[in-house]
Amino acid sequence: AQFSWQKHDRGMEIKFNKVSISNADLAGNFFGSYQLLPQSPGLIDLTVHLTRAAVRHTARYIPLVALNSEAHNWIRNALIDGQSDDFNLRLKGNLKDFPFDGNRNGLFQIRARATGVGVEYAKGWPRVENAAAKLVIQGKRLEVTAPTAMTVGAALNDISVVLPDIKNLGLPLQVRGESVGETKNGLNFIQESPVRGYIDGLTDNITSGGNGNLNLQVDIPLRGSKPAIVSGRYHFIDNEVSLGKGVPILHKVNGDLLFSESSVRTQGVTMQVLGGPANLTVQSNKGSAVNAKVVGRANMDVLRDLEPHPLLNYLHGSS
Repeated sequence: AQFSWQKHDRGMEIKFNKVSISNADLAGNFFGSYQLLPQSPGLIDLTVHLTRAAVRHTARYIPLVALNSEAHNWIRNALIDGQSDDFNLRLKGNLKDFPFDGNRNGLFQIRARATGVGVEYAKGWPRVENAAAKLVIQGKRLEVTAPTAMTVGAALNDISVVLPDIKNLGLPLQVRGESVGETKNGLNFIQESPVRGYIDGLTDNITSGGNGNLNLQVDIPLRGSKPAIVSGRYHFIDNEVSLGKGVPILHKVNGDLLFSESSVRTQGVTMQVLGGPANLTVQSNKGSAVNAKVVGRANMDVLRDLEPHPLLNYLHGSS
């Protein structure tokens, strides 16, 4: 490193350049200056560039003044794996105005690119794994985004985890993402997350062949004991669904299963069952049972093959 210092009328100014650093977590360089000011934490101009950084130790190197305790704890506990080859921090301005919301009176920015990232965004929810992710802190806003990742065997798309205000944890953590692929993977996600409880175990005995699309939005309070706010949609695409022993197989299932932290319902679900077309309606409210209703046309020959009974030998046609 190279340092120089000079005393001004307003206080001491320290300049540093060609500073290179390396340890088990990171490697890189930084340069800039810092000036003491009366009645202020000081005036800073700092540029940091790291060519190697362990994602799981990110919290060690973000200044404590930048975050409140809940946000700092979330970063420490949520970022569990990955390696960055491009981490940049820019901090410029009078620190009494930090974190320079809207880039007024200064600039605070962290940008990082990493691979193999693992994120445990909330306890009880399946982890996001093997993500190629970007971390951005701009003023008060923190955002982790990943175009692709994995969770419980399912491929994820367009994941974002956002803290709208790192100094105000009254605002919840916002998690958004999609999963496109085999329905069994979407059902696995539901089974291994709090969603199973929200829908009263509705999918416990369901098996499915086919593809679908899970869209999930979760707002998680980091302060206090308020429950998460959930909005989810699973879209079935030409699925074959078994609801369990003794229930006819549902063929060519299309439509949406919508759920929140307090209810579940279907929207536009159509299928083929017992040889004829049918519509399925599922509805629940907070604290109530899940009610399902099927309306359609059944073929008696198909019904006889499924449930043999002497009376059905005399019946043909549809009902």
